[in-house]
Amino acid sequence: MIDYLHNDEEDTIEYEDNFTCPVLFQRLVVGSDGKVLLCSNDEMGKYIIGDANNETLKQIWHGERINQARKMHIEHRGHKKISCCTECYLPRKTEPVLEDFGNTKIMVEKYVGRVEVIGK
Repeated sequence: MIDYLHNDEEDTIEYEDNFTCPVLFQRLVVGSDGKVLLCSNDEMGKYIIGDANNETLKQIWHGERINQARKMHIEHRGHKKISCCTECYLPRKTEPVLEDFGNTKIMVEKYVGRVEVIGK
């Protein structure tokens, strides 16, 4: 369950060791208004890295703002320092859990230490 309600408490989140987000090195996310977001998981537009109305995509891709985020991730601290990254599901530690659905058993990756109650 992804925390779309933003109710997860930061002190209960366990992150993968030495996590570096691959998204920052793979793609750009351009909104319909031309604003370029750090990541597709930044639904609230908390970390704008450029504006395609005023800059080329090449300028944005090699720009200072995205390079700062890349550096923080290479140093394994981006997911704890960049607000949209702290809310992201990618750096969260998971564990496989065998769930029983009647006659079917399915292996599900669940967040470590996460309370799985809707609205919590």
